[in-house]
Amino acid sequence: MTIVGHEAYAEWHEFQRAIEIRMQPGRELEHFTDWAGKAPGAAARLAGVLHGIKHAHGMPWEAAITTETMTAALEIMAVITRHSLAALDMMGADPTIAAARHVWDWIERGRLPSFTVREAFNALRGTFPRVAMLREALEALEERGYLEVIESPRDGPGRPSSPLVRVRPEIARAWQ
Repeated sequence: MTIVGHEAYAEWHEFQRAIEIRMQPGRELEHFTDWAGKAPGAAARLAGVLHGIKHAHGMPWEAAITTETMTAALEIMAVITRHSLAALDMMGADPTIAAARHVWDWIERGRLPSFTVREAFNALRGTFPRVAMLREALEALEERGYLEVIESPRDGPGRPSSPLVRVRPEIARAWQ
């Protein structure tokens, strides 16, 4: 049985706690909890593999996994995590990002420097049955700096005019 050194275990435990925090609502791994929940175990197994490689010609079960080996395993897991997030994002695992990508595709196809939320809703009604769903996608694009949603002031009684959405000028200029 291989033993994990005290410092190596502390480092792994810190990684495990960081993953748990990143899985909380509103955090980076919120929509990837199935995958992220397995990451600490995968990191521990990876440390075991690296340890076995390091002691391949000896008796790895008699040596403790060192902090150096654990650090290497956690660095590899950090790279795997970034690549997995990118792959899962590309597959649309985060519904808000998938929706934002759909809206952005519509904007790019039309090369729209600006439009109203109502225009977008009417054009994308098949994907967004409620304006609130479209607004979430627009907020995601706004958070990432692609566009700005400008709320319309209410001038008098009745229904307010639809907010204006303006694509970043440098992005819109590149389309011309």
